Amino acid sequence: MSTRSKGIRAFKASIVFKLSVWYAGILVALSLIFFIFFLSSARRNLKKISEDELKDEMNERIVLFKAEGIQSLKKAIVQDSTSFGGSNISQSILDPNGRILFTYDSSEWGDFKVDPVLLKSAFNNDKIIFSITNVPGFKHKVRVAYARLSADELVRIAIVIRREDNFLNSTKKIFIETMILILIISVITGGLMIQHAMRRVIAVTDTAISISSSSLDKRVLVGQEGDEINHLAKAFNSMLDRIQQLVKGLHEITDNVAHDLKIPLTRIRLTAESLITVGKKPDIQETAGSIIEESDRLLEIINTTLEIKAIETGSAMWELTEVDIAGIIQQASELFQLVAEEKSLTLQVKQLVHFYVNADVRRLQRVFANLIENAVKYTLAGGTIVINMSSSGNKVAVEISDTGIGISPESLQRIFERFYRADKSRSIPGLGLGLSLAQSIIKAHGGIITVKSTKGIGSTFTVILPGREIEGRTIQ
Repeated sequence: MSTRSKGIRAFKASIVFKLSVWYAGILVALSLIFFIFFLSSARRNLKKISEDELKDEMNERIVLFKAEGIQSLKKAIVQDSTSFGGSNISQSILDPNGRILFTYDSSEWGDFKVDPVLLKSAFNNDKIIFSITNVPGFKHKVRVAYARLSADELVRIAIVIRREDNFLNSTKKIFIETMILILIISVITGGLMIQHAMRRVIAVTDTAISISSSSLDKRVLVGQEGDEINHLAKAFNSMLDRIQQLVKGLHEITDNVAHDLKIPLTRIRLTAESLITVGKKPDIQETAGSIIEESDRLLEIINTTLEIKAIETGSAMWELTEVDIAGIIQQASELFQLVAEEKSLTLQVKQLVHFYVNADVRRLQRVFANLIENAVKYTLAGGTIVINMSSSGNKVAVEISDTGIGISPESLQRIFERFYRADKSRSIPGLGLGLSLAQSIIKAHGGIITVKSTKGIGSTFTVILPGREIEGRTIQ
């Protein structure tokens, strides 16, 4: 295939060409509809004018016949036919059987036959009967009028409607020529307008093509027009901002993973080295237990990270069922009741509201278990943890409050980031993934999770989920 042929095919496949064709096609279609409407209206008006003129002529014949008789009518027919032109008009006086009693027209009319149906209709009423017919030898149609003069006589006038036909034919010709001109102009102007608009889309495309991991700071220029292209540019720039943040976060995650995995891996290595020098069996068993513990910690980090990624990318498998969230909260609180008592903490469930949510029970249990576990972990002996539920319309709120060490303002902004742990919390065992996983699970359920905290006073985590309340079912 030649370069020229490829260029033509590429142009035909372009949006500019397609939109130009659509633009021209719609414009021509609208013009055609307008022309059809105009032509139909013009034809009706011309018909009415012609029939009114023919009706006036016919009424004059009737009045003349009644006033002065048949002879005066014949003279008037001769005079009118002579002045009007015999090739343009035919006037005849007929009897009830359709025989011509008198006529005066040119030979061009030939054998202009009488329509028996119209003849009978005209003799049976006082109205003027109109019709359009073709006469051999005439290029144009003929409009015919029948009117009764008396019980034995009828006058027929036929006029060639050249004027109407010529006007309509000229209008059609003008329309065709105009349509060709409109089509050419619309294709050119439409193409130029669309191409001008597409330049800005092409700018977005070029920016997208030029984007790489090292050039995420590039952005599309946004004009002041405020049109759809500007909205597209703004949306594209917002997407680039988000991608840049995700890439930056990915780099941070990689660094954090390397940092957090280094410690357990080092412990595993040191523990394994100690096996060489340890000879007693109890010591070997204890060392093996340490290896298993650190390995489990490492696996938990990896598995949790993979689960968060699967949830956020939409590839996670869900087992959704309608469940009473009060039961999940009750089970989670009972699970940590003994741990709280051992640490001299008061774990109190203030109020439970029976509320149905469409959820993955296993993952939702993990969220609330994590939140209660954190409250227990970061609350000092003698402190209090309160779990409270409330509902409003189709939403339920679960609050888990503690009187723990609290979170600093700078850490509060990053508390849901993966692997982020406040400095003081690094001395407490943990993965730094629990809150990030909880947020991902709650978002996937259509809910939100928020936190309020004051350093040294305590924290309150609130989970809001959509669902439906069970009427009249509240536990104090």
